[in-house]
Amino acid sequence: MRSGPYSVVRHPIYSGLILAVLGTTLVYGKAGCFVALPLTIVAWRKKSLIEEAFMREQFGAEYERYMRQVKALIPFLW
Repeated sequence: MRSGPYSVVRHPIYSGLILAVLGTTLVYGKAGCFVALPLTIVAWRKKSLIEEAFMREQFGAEYERYMRQVKALIPFLW
């Protein structure tokens, strides 16, 4: 759980998808992209919170320590 991308963020797949939408937004610069980006961030964050409730239930204090040590989606920020 604490090696590879999981040592940087708790949800590396979601982070990668957000990064892909950000890249698409920057490349295309269309209005729809600028709408999609915050919606994507909010949706993946909400989904991650649901998953983390299950993880806390399953792994308890160990997962809560992991949550304090590793950011959820954006390394060093969030």
